[in-house]
Amino acid sequence: MEELINGNFPDELKALFLGEDGLFPSPQEINYDCSCPNWALMCKHVAAVLYGIAVQFDENPFLFFELRGIDVNRFINVTLQNKVEVMLEHAGDKSERQIEEDKIYQVFGL
Repeated sequence: MEELINGNFPDELKALFLGEDGLFPSPQEINYDCSCPNWALMCKHVAAVLYGIAVQFDENPFLFFELRGIDVNRFINVTLQNKVEVMLEHAGDKSERQIEEDKIYQVFGL
């Protein structure tokens, strides 16, 4: 979730997005159609629309989920809940980042 918020695409989500029946449409599912007289497959109008969509995704990465009918708030809540559960499971674990009680006085004078 943090990676998506920062505009990065995590490797863990590649299968979800790019796999068979993934969230991204396959190239065969994407059609470009414009009524302008330009014969090119991707005329300037289609290119402008694609650019506009890309800008919207850059500004709001969660727009992709919303367009696919995924409740972003529920997605965030489930992710946070999973993160909290993992943190609580390891709350009693010793960490090398913890200062031993007898050393606290040396460091902070307490």
